[in-house]
Amino acid sequence: MPIRPCPIGQMLALLVVAQALYQINRSGACPLSRLTYLIGLAGMLGVSSLQLLLIMGLISFEQEVGPVLIATAVVGVWLILVNYLGKRPSQRLARLGMGVGLALMLQPLIFAVIGAEMNWQSILSNPLLIVRSTLVLVLSYVGLPIWLFRLGRTFMADQREFNQPAAIARPLAR
Repeated sequence: MPIRPCPIGQMLALLVVAQALYQINRSGACPLSRLTYLIGLAGMLGVSSLQLLLIMGLISFEQEVGPVLIATAVVGVWLILVNYLGKRPSQRLARLGMGVGLALMLQPLIFAVIGAEMNWQSILSNPLLIVRSTLVLVLSYVGLPIWLFRLGRTFMADQREFNQPAAIARPLAR
């Protein structure tokens, strides 16, 4: 029974990030902010629930893989929207998040092109498919943790700035 590395924990932890970003983005009273949050919630809970059903043996991998890819693509839509709407000081961080979201959205397409039977001879004979699928998977699985780390650093820097006491003017020493 093939199971991807820790998607349940990853998606449940991402729920906390989604909640925090929703709280930040809704202060701007953007009506799309709530919809974005609900999209992310649906995708993250979908991936977690389906993986749990797989681990419990209630569904087979073949039954689970398609819906998990769709739920992962929904998380990708959330990433694109949350980075588009986001109040971030860094455009690079927003672009990285949107790139990761796009990669997550492309996973079902890559799987459909490769095919469920995973015919390795036909896959290996198509270098363009190898490059594209590798880029999508690397951006998905390496890019997401990098985006989360950089987002956390941004939040910590903002918090330090917020907690800094105001500079008190002192008379110049003579």
